[in-house]
Amino acid sequence: GLDGANGRQVVVMDDSPGQDGVMLAIDIWRSANLLLKQHGLDAPINAAMRADAALAQGDIEGFRVWCEILAAIDRLAGQPGPQTMH
Repeated sequence: GLDGANGRQVVVMDDSPGQDGVMLAIDIWRSANLLLKQHGLDAPINAAMRADAALAQGDIEGFRVWCEILAAIDRLAGQPGPQTMH
């Protein structure tokens, strides 16, 4: 939907697992990439808060998935961006 405050497109992630009850690796990387696009440098904090919330609710699988997403964010964020010639 659209965020009424600034007209930005807001994407809501579906936290539901895949058909077999486990998120696939590609879903982990897609989620990490989406969080980086949505939250930039705050993406790791956002993922950590979601992991904490899942753990607080006793959702061990959700906690594990968010920890995997956090690790993927760290790997993606650690990659060098396009080089600019000066």
